[in-house]
Amino acid sequence: MKIYLSDPFVWAFLVIAFVWLQRTFMTLRALHSVPVIRPSSDLPDIADCPLVSVIVPARNEENNIRQCIVSLLEQDYPKMEIIIANDNSVDRTEDIIRSFGERVICFNAPPTPPGWTGKNSALHAAVDKASGEWLLFTDADTRHERTSVSSAFRHALRHNLDFLTLTPRCLVDSLAEKMIQPGAMGYMGLWFPMDRINDPRNNLCFANGQYLFMKRSAYQLIGGHAAVRGEMLEDFAFMKKAKQHSVPFHCAFGVSVYGTRMYDTFSAIWRGWRRIYLHAFARDWASLLQKSMSVFLFSFLPFVLYVSVLARYAVNPSGLQAVVAGTATIALMMVICTTVCAIMKVKLWYVIYHPVAALVLTLILLDAFRMAVTNGKTHWR
Repeated sequence: MKIYLSDPFVWAFLVIAFVWLQRTFMTLRALHSVPVIRPSSDLPDIADCPLVSVIVPARNEENNIRQCIVSLLEQDYPKMEIIIANDNSVDRTEDIIRSFGERVICFNAPPTPPGWTGKNSALHAAVDKASGEWLLFTDADTRHERTSVSSAFRHALRHNLDFLTLTPRCLVDSLAEKMIQPGAMGYMGLWFPMDRINDPRNNLCFANGQYLFMKRSAYQLIGGHAAVRGEMLEDFAFMKKAKQHSVPFHCAFGVSVYGTRMYDTFSAIWRGWRRIYLHAFARDWASLLQKSMSVFLFSFLPFVLYVSVLARYAVNPSGLQAVVAGTATIALMMVICTTVCAIMKVKLWYVIYHPVAALVLTLILLDAFRMAVTNGKTHWR
């Protein structure tokens, strides 16, 4: 049987497969050196454990804040205080926080000053109320395992770190979340590989504001939230400051110690990831356009091409080579996506949504591109 490499569909699938293999190689190389947080309560004597101040900003988080606080109250770390900054919520957030009584410190953040984002202003005010030698900034949409704080502290102690940021497992419930969230988080891992992030000499910066564990002295050295007051992605900015000030840090996998349910509706997913992509690429319209085309060409278009070659083969059986090439390419993509789902601890069958996720993420990136071109404004909540 002759193989007709002149068939453009065959060539298209070969290029797509090559790109996915290249991505896999880059990802595996990055994963090989990534620190992983293992659940552990193996701590020094209680007398030697410093106080950790856990600080949570909350704005209109009535659907999340109770579960977050419960998971923090169940921590096995022996010396903790929990501070919740209610940032001018207009729902039941404050009532839910105060229902925990003296087990948490609740205060209402002052109005946001000019030049600050609401989240940074609320956290800046919260730090003034914190007494801990270590500060853990986490979000209301997180859920922490019992060993979350103790595992992070043990890792920081073992590696002489002053700054530790963790990536979470992906928690999803609605159909929109199942379709989009794994892909959206997976692409962040592709575009911000951890081997480069963890290289102090590399200018690429990434951190996760859902888990920023910092020694107070390091926080003060880099200028605290005042130094990143106007940043929509204060986590990225903190990492940049940490590298500039030679603060010992790790960006590590934390999927075993906490998870996050970032957005619960399609509209929230769209707005949230648009904001993240817009600021992660520093409003660079060229980068956003390039990323949107990459997602479209190599994650959505392959499925369109595959349907086309199947339809052509049904009419003309001479196109078998394209069918074979397409089947092999789609299978390769699905195997890689399944691996990503396993890393994020989501159900493996969610890979069937990958074409839908790719199309939606292409459109979100194009929307972020539009906002970069038009200088559109974004908000924390």
